[in-house]
Amino acid sequence: MTTVGEVIRATAAAFGLSPRALVAPDSRAEVVLARHVAFYVARAATEASSVAIGRAMGDRDHSTVISGIRRIEREIETDRSMAAMIAALTQALEYRETIEAFGEVDVLGAAQRIALHPQREAIGASVMEIAGMAKVLLDLWEIACMAEEMCTADDAGIAAALGRGIVQEMAALRGTETRETPT
Repeated sequence: MTTVGEVIRATAAAFGLSPRALVAPDSRAEVVLARHVAFYVARAATEASSVAIGRAMGDRDHSTVISGIRRIEREIETDRSMAAMIAALTQALEYRETIEAFGEVDVLGAAQRIALHPQREAIGASVMEIAGMAKVLLDLWEIACMAEEMCTADDAGIAAALGRGIVQEMAALRGTETRETPT
């Protein structure tokens, strides 16, 4: 189960901030936006109440949490890049949770073994290893599709941050022409 602390760390990383900045009494616009995103994602990805989220986010009142969540809900409706960023953040948290659910199965290790010796290792892979790799591949594909959408959106800042490489790789995987993206 994802915790509010994990949401704080993931959101801070997504915004290039420290987790401490999200819980501190910092009122800079970029920190407040990241904090509100963390409120929203914590509410969606955890079972924590607005009171518990506020407590974890620097002892903020539950009404502050609810107000921040509503702000992000409004932004998601009008800002595709914000919606895609939040979806990618939520997906990344779910991805981490999925990997942990496989317990002792080393999905990455199994994939590396199979990639090095496909004929020999694929036969010996367990059902859990294969299922884990399939789930990871599907999750990564969804994350890549969201990133591609962000790169091709009208927001030049996000496209520049993510780089044109994602769009080019997605086009190559699909066998389509690479679209130009803003830089």
